Amino acid sequence: MVEEREDEVEKLLRECDDAIQTNRGLGIIIDGRMDQLTQSTTKHKSDNQNNKEKIENWDEIISIALGRIEDDGQSNPCPICLSLMILDTRDKRRKRRNQPKKVKVTSCSHLFHSTCLSKFEDLSSFHGIHLCPLCRSEYFSIDL
Repeated sequence: MVEEREDEVEKLLRECDDAIQTNRGLGIIIDGRMDQLTQSTTKHKSDNQNNKEKIENWDEIISIALGRIEDDGQSNPCPICLSLMILDTRDKRRKRRNQPKKVKVTSCSHLFHSTCLSKFEDLSSFHGIHLCPLCRSEYFSIDL
């Protein structure tokens, strides 16, 4: 009876050793893939910056984005926070705390508060790729 228990314990320990070896092997594979992913992400971010600089029609993109603004020509809700985006900043007498938030335009011609878009990117970025919250296309953005 004691010998049977010792055999069962030995079998259990061998299974544990095998499982540990398998997990260590998977860890090495995962570490290697993470390195590849990190390198790929770094390259993609570099490519994104180069592509952003290559977009030559920002004036046209801004014109399309501004064409979507409601009749008053000054305000539109931010699609992320739904607060008004004040686009007319000519009134310099406003107190600092009442100044409008900065606005960004995306390469797909959508407007967002700069801070809202930044927070959205923090939450939804996939390996440095940003997808527009409205049309889900990959985009680049600049300050308006």
